[in-house]
Amino acid sequence: MSDAGRPEGPPPPRVGDVIYVPDELYLEHGRDDRRGGRARVQGVSVRKSAGRPCCFVEVEEDPGTLHNWSSFLGPLQDELAELHGAERTRAAPDERREFNPPPATAAAVRHGPRAVPATWRETANSEFPYAAAVGGHRWVLRINDFPERDFFTLIEDGEEIEDFNYDELPALWIFPWGAGPPPEEP
Repeated sequence: MSDAGRPEGPPPPRVGDVIYVPDELYLEHGRDDRRGGRARVQGVSVRKSAGRPCCFVEVEEDPGTLHNWSSFLGPLQDELAELHGAERTRAAPDERREFNPPPATAAAVRHGPRAVPATWRETANSEFPYAAAVGGHRWVLRINDFPERDFFTLIEDGEEIEDFNYDELPALWIFPWGAGPPPEEP
């Protein structure tokens, strides 16, 4: 780098230039997936990445997404051109539920269901005594054969998620008696 504030790497494109961008696949918001291809540059800026100045580009077809030109996109242009040819980049949403969980479920994916607040109500079913609506999903607690198995199993929309005991009930979960374990074990 010749200047302290000048990015290394290939020369940056100019606004209006056509460049190639790669496929973009997201695990927790698949509806934002995109197929790579040709794209028109609508913005060029210099920002720090890993403590160094880098050139970032924004394309008309995906406004708001910045691509690191200096370290990533610029050096890949020949490879991306060979891969995509004349194809334009385009939206390719993946609407499957496992790639688009609601916010509460997304937190459960990242941190486990115990990190998600839930307000539980009693049910009339002794095997599934508590239920909660969480992020558009139905959660129920099943009572298991204790001590062969942990006391509860958390079930989301019919799928077993996790087993745990009374003393492991999360403080973020509110039951008819309040938060955490009941005052007296059964």
